[in-house]
Amino acid sequence: VVVYAQPVTDRLVELFQLMNTRLERIAILVSPTNATMFLQLERLVREAHFPLRKVFREPEGAIEHLRGALDAAEVERARAFLAEHRPA
Repeated sequence: VVVYAQPVTDRLVELFQLMNTRLERIAILVSPTNATMFLQLERLVREAHFPLRKVFREPEGAIEHLRGALDAAEVERARAFLAEHRPA
């Protein structure tokens, strides 16, 4: 389990905030077996104050979140990409 040190989390929040105006939606996908990372990223997302940035444990939730910013072909490409990277 990786836990980011405080200076790293501070910098990540700064970077997330800088990206807020440039990105329409963000889905961060975390392994369902890494609860600590999931909780830490959820906290960082809250601190960055961008409601369309969300953390997910499952690919389908991430895809559904992004669906509002993607056309049908992009949704299928995202599904294919995530399927290629699914653990065995």
